[in-house]
Amino acid sequence: MKFAVALMAMVPFLFVQSANASPVLVTFSYTFQDNTILSGTVEGDLQADGNRVLDLHNMDATYSGLPGSHFTFGPPYGLTDVLSLNGAPLNFWGFATDPSVLGPHLGFIVSRLGSTNDVTIGTFTTEANLVAYPSGPDTVAAEQFVRASYTASAVAVPEPSSLALAGLGLIGAIGIGRAWRKKA
Repeated sequence: MKFAVALMAMVPFLFVQSANASPVLVTFSYTFQDNTILSGTVEGDLQADGNRVLDLHNMDATYSGLPGSHFTFGPPYGLTDVLSLNGAPLNFWGFATDPSVLGPHLGFIVSRLGSTNDVTIGTFTTEANLVAYPSGPDTVAAEQFVRASYTASAVAVPEPSSLALAGLGLIGAIGIGRAWRKKA
């Protein structure tokens, strides 16, 4: 009977999951034609289609062509960002974590959405509510997006409520185990 109570305390943890989206940590990488690599991780919500990841946050990315580069997530002016595991659609940005080291507005965009199909790293121009791509000497790397050069994979991130339920179930199981030992 006590074992059943402990098991029932753990059951909610086993089945807690959002109906529409699941929190994930995505590892992504894009290899440019010159073999430099833009890579990193970002958290978001994997949609029911199992491909699109929305609500991107906590990005940590680097670019091997700029030693010391470190980018964090920062979509300008509320632009919508989407990352996909299969490479379509894509539209996500990152900007330099420390602009004093790499310069203001240094960032990247990976975009394969509508008529846009490119990967660009450089100094973006921002004015009012507009963001302009780098051009000329402001461009560090730019090329058309090549699907074979892009990889992305996702692992589930437990929600805080799931962790709390798991902790309560574990505490209950330990308590029951101690009670059984005292009786023996």
